[in-house]
Amino acid sequence: MTLVATRKLTPSSDTSIKHVPVKLPKAIVLFIGGAGDKRPFILGEYPQNPMGANQNILDVVHYFMKRYGGKIKEGEVLADPERTYFGYYEIYGDDRIRTNILPLIKTKSQKIIIIGHSLGGWNGIWLSKKLSDWGYSVELLITLDPVGTGLIVKTFADIYKEKPIGDANVWINLTYGKDDDASDAVALAGGRFNPKGRRVPLPNDPDVNEVININHLKTWDAMSYRLSIGKTAWDFLDFSLQ
Repeated sequence: MTLVATRKLTPSSDTSIKHVPVKLPKAIVLFIGGAGDKRPFILGEYPQNPMGANQNILDVVHYFMKRYGGKIKEGEVLADPERTYFGYYEIYGDDRIRTNILPLIKTKSQKIIIIGHSLGGWNGIWLSKKLSDWGYSVELLITLDPVGTGLIVKTFADIYKEKPIGDANVWINLTYGKDDDASDAVALAGGRFNPKGRRVPLPNDPDVNEVININHLKTWDAMSYRLSIGKTAWDFLDFSLQ
């Protein structure tokens, strides 16, 4: 007997809705830039006074794309410079979070990873708290030299005025210790923030809260810095993305 395989077609009379399974990423990685990162930072209405270097966090984004390219290609991780790279101002306030962030998250079981630099670290801490309060799973929060205590940035920048409170399964905070170039002067003016005691439940600390010998504009260098525990921030990412 010869068996002939035939394709079974849905009759034209069948108008029922067909559900096609869609593979969702297990993790969504949000990269949050600081002042002058995604757009120039302007003091008030004076465009001749931009502050900060451009696209510092993209050094981390581009390396991330190479390091985890396989997971991204397989759809296990959502991360790219077009869809998950934000300026600090784009995650300021509930409305902007709902508009810019929530559409990326399809289920509350997906892991959320936040990597924020400078003002992006400050607002990123608040983002972790808000998402956690709304029932989302913030697996890892990495803050690179968070800034936001200074009067100038509180006056002119779209940042939360209160000191942030973080809420994540793992929180790595790296405060930069150098103050010998222009970017460090910007960080000092903006007010570097040490989140000691600012983790849910208060007054807990980040899992790692170290000062490292890095200039403020450096992001990839900070992520690759060997900490006192013998690990780098990339090592924590490796574990979170398993």
